[in-house]
Amino acid sequence: MFVTLIHTVPSAFWNTEIKVGKIINKVCVDDYDALAIPGGDHIYGYFEEAYDENFLQLIRAFDTANKTIASICVGALPIGKSGVLKGRKATTYHLICPQTAAEVAFKLLEMLLGKEKTNTVKQGMGFL
Repeated sequence: MFVTLIHTVPSAFWNTEIKVGKIINKVCVDDYDALAIPGGDHIYGYFEEAYDENFLQLIRAFDTANKTIASICVGALPIGKSGVLKGRKATTYHLICPQTAAEVAFKLLEMLLGKEKTNTVKQGMGFL
């Protein structure tokens, strides 16, 4: 589900419209297994929303509930800004590289569903 702070239909690259499933202040952490944070571009207001205290609080709530938090590209920045990485090791990638997106998605899937189901998905998508 795509969640945003205020927009009902945000615009992405190439004027692609994304249907919003929920406004951020309506998210109940208990209803989700993980939080996946995509990257974004300042042209579309990414950093305004990514650094909004409501979003940072949501990241903290997922962390407090011991839920998986994953990101791609600059999606790692609000995780760091939220403070949940203090005393922990984390890694990110410094360049735009679409090849990393699939690996992040597969790692998240493995954490949530296990290696066997992840391999089934990988095989179905032609990655195995």
